Amino acid sequence: MYTQTSMNDRQYQGINRTICIGLGSTGKEVLMRVRRLIVDRYQDLAKLPVVSFVHIDTDKEATQSVSLRTGNSYQGVDLSFQDAEKINATMTSAQITELVQGLEHCNPIGDQPSPYAHISEWFPPQLLRNIKAIDQGAKGIRPIGRLSFFHNYLKIKQAIEVAEQRTRGHEQDLLKQSGLIVDPGLNIIVVGSLCGGTGSGTFLDMAYSLRYAYPEVKQLVGYLVISPELYGNTPNMCANTYAALMELDYYSSPGTTFAACYDQRYDIHVQEKRPPFDYTYLVSKSTEQGNYVIDKQRKLCNVIANKIALDFSSELAPVVKGMRDNFAQHLIQEDDHPRPNTQNYLTFGLAAIYFPRDRISQITVTRISHKLTNFWLQGEGQSPDPLKLLEQFFIEHHWYNNSDQKNGFISKLEEIPIENEKNFNALMNTWKSKLENKITECKTKEERASLMRQLQRDFREQFHKTKTGDSESTRGVWLTKIIKGKNSLFTQLCEDIDSYLYSLLNPNNKNFSITNSRNWLDAIQSELNTYQYEIELKVKDVNSTKSLEQLEKNGHKLTR
Repeated sequence: MYTQTSMNDRQYQGINRTICIGLGSTGKEVLMRVRRLIVDRYQDLAKLPVVSFVHIDTDKEATQSVSLRTGNSYQGVDLSFQDAEKINATMTSAQITELVQGLEHCNPIGDQPSPYAHISEWFPPQLLRNIKAIDQGAKGIRPIGRLSFFHNYLKIKQAIEVAEQRTRGHEQDLLKQSGLIVDPGLNIIVVGSLCGGTGSGTFLDMAYSLRYAYPEVKQLVGYLVISPELYGNTPNMCANTYAALMELDYYSSPGTTFAACYDQRYDIHVQEKRPPFDYTYLVSKSTEQGNYVIDKQRKLCNVIANKIALDFSSELAPVVKGMRDNFAQHLIQEDDHPRPNTQNYLTFGLAAIYFPRDRISQITVTRISHKLTNFWLQGEGQSPDPLKLLEQFFIEHHWYNNSDQKNGFISKLEEIPIENEKNFNALMNTWKSKLENKITECKTKEERASLMRQLQRDFREQFHKTKTGDSESTRGVWLTKIIKGKNSLFTQLCEDIDSYLYSLLNPNNKNFSITNSRNWLDAIQSELNTYQYEIELKVKDVNSTKSLEQLEKNGHKLTR
């Protein structure tokens, strides 16, 4: 199955076209894990097109459900079966009713046999009274599983033919892209459990219908789970397993012939003396590891998947093939020379190469999450003084008073232009200079009296510009402009705080960490509270200013 040669120092690997068929829920889970292993090796299912998949189930919901704990997506690849890869082997209530009526009156029609004669040969009559629609599994009843196979035989046959066609025509592309040589011949792998109704009821018919459709198949291999303990260990499960093994052993023995008619209309009659499989692997719970039943099922499916994947995705494939070929001489059976103590079945264990990928993935993700969380919380261990960060913020965003580096917000309030692009201090200094010049120019009593009248008007005018009030109509125009400017300053301060916070939360920042950011926020909150307190004191001082009449009265005293 798998060869290696050297050509221009490049390794070329041989691989057969392969169809993997999964029966029931166990078959589906194994095939999903095989697909995941292919993605591990080749990055995409499309890069190994010579391996095709078919999932058959009597439960119509099972083909849509998630099989893996990690979901149906793996490394960005959707592992879900496509519509052409899924077969719902179901029967509706109307089809069941028609079948029951046909089996109850299974008499020839003229010279023609009854259309249900090929089913009445083996279907238990006692089941006819309680049989219902088959769309939620075979309910652990083997004849129900087999009935679904017979009823959907043509659909199953067509799906497998399409799957076989998908494996053709890729020789040149695989050789060029992956160094894979597609060897002649077709391998078919059937996976299922003998404990339930679907796998146990269909595995023999599946095998012999494949013998019939592909008589020259290179290898037909069966992987069959035989541990009812993993599925509830009910009496029905044990009985199914025992009955299936008895049938398997019977048809694997020399001198037996399997016969079945799957469709009378197309005269599809199968008669086969060979065993159902070239190689039959019986897999039990002794291969698994785990503490709980669900874990044991998953581990066992994972072991089977790893074993299957060895045939076409591992350098161990030549060893596996060689070991299997060593048993070939013991598996050859001749009707004329029955041999006692013949080895008919195989099993395996992958303890040496198996590793719990899901658990390792969970541990890895947990550790990465832990380290990532610590990195975001603490950075790389840096712990700067929050007051130093605060000072850096005020300097970078120009919120410090240049003279004493305190309360830059009040300083920026004082710098708001309120008239002729000048702030309050500039306007007051200009007015003061003008007044001083006028006082210096006063020479006579009349000039001083005129200046006094002028001062009264100027004081009144300036007082009204700074007068407090609840609305613009009662408030001084200068104070209104400062209040409007304050809103703009507040917006700018918030933007600067956000900008600096974002920079602290940037992993490229040398002071990056959530802890540092939080400490800085606490420091700036404390500083802003101090700003607010100082501004409230100044507002209180303004509110305690004497009235205009009192100021004018004091002015009269000074002039006298």
